[in-house]
Amino acid sequence: MKKAFLVVIALLALSSAVFASDTTRLKSQLKEVTVFFSGAELFAESALNLSPGVHYLIVEDLPASIDPESIRVNGNEELLIHSVNHEFKDAKFNKNPKILRMIAEEERLKQSQAELRAELEVYETERKILLENSKLSNGNQSLNASQIQQASDMFRARLLEINQNKSRISDDIRTIDEGLKKLWKLLNKEYYLKQSRSLELMIKVECRKAYTKKLEFSFYSPL
Repeated sequence: MKKAFLVVIALLALSSAVFASDTTRLKSQLKEVTVFFSGAELFAESALNLSPGVHYLIVEDLPASIDPESIRVNGNEELLIHSVNHEFKDAKFNKNPKILRMIAEEERLKQSQAELRAELEVYETERKILLENSKLSNGNQSLNASQIQQASDMFRARLLEINQNKSRISDDIRTIDEGLKKLWKLLNKEYYLKQSRSLELMIKVECRKAYTKKLEFSFYSPL
């Protein structure tokens, strides 16, 4: 009895190892859409590069709105379809490279914007100090015309420089604002496309010789 149990365990381990080594994860590409009043039939394909033998194919990130009963996988003489199963998966936004890149870009833009706002505040403070101390004096002594002209020129040049820098920084902040708004739209679209769940197809196939053609399948999604 013990020996039989050990044999079963060994066979299960071997089966798991074979499944892991022969499992191929695929991304699908939408090929055609037929729209009806109540929904749409979608035709998709995935590229294959299989060696002879039995393989387990997993097609990831399909819409969760698919009617599972409508899934059709096309086989042929070179590619035998043994079974087609499906499973609903929770979307993993934190592992999606595209979303991760957009989130990193969002953080970068927010950081740049914060630094610009801080710089703008410094210039505004300096401007206020200049305006509050714009009365020209030299202690108890009066300034001559040359000194007044020199001080006025310096005051005017610095105030002009501050205003130009403030204008430049304000333009940069507005540009970042526009970039953030566009980025948020893209993020919202990506989250919507990924939805809260996705469907995963698990297909067992067999090919007697190397197979490098497309795997074609279709499914129906209600509106």
